[in-house]
Amino acid sequence: MNQTVETGQNHIWFHFASLGEFEQGRAVLEGIKKDFPLKKIVITFYSPSGYEVRKNTNLADYVFYLPEDTAKNAKLFIDLINPEFVVFTKYEYWYHYFSELKNRQISLLMISAIFRPDQIFFHLMAVFFERY
Repeated sequence: MNQTVETGQNHIWFHFASLGEFEQGRAVLEGIKKDFPLKKIVITFYSPSGYEVRKNTNLADYVFYLPEDTAKNAKLFIDLINPEFVVFTKYEYWYHYFSELKNRQISLLMISAIFRPDQIFFHLMAVFFERY
């Protein structure tokens, strides 16, 4: 699989923490691939359990590990892939990536996201997180 992203075009970016999240989002990924066959799809993983098993999937044009969540990495990675929209799955919350997407007005969609009243988003750090 070619791991050099074709610049100058928009991509559709899916992020999955691991193999389990990939399987949860597979139907959405397959639907996007079917409905937009000419769009280039980028998949990122956090865990080797997803990357190692799915690095050669025919559902994506590019598969990477997601670089560490820093402001610099978020800017560079989003510059590189130039996403048209982004899909994250389940519990993944990457502050700098989400901030950069918001600043660029790039849509972020969540699959199987679960928010409960006892999560940190709704307590001590609520003011920090509610900006994004």
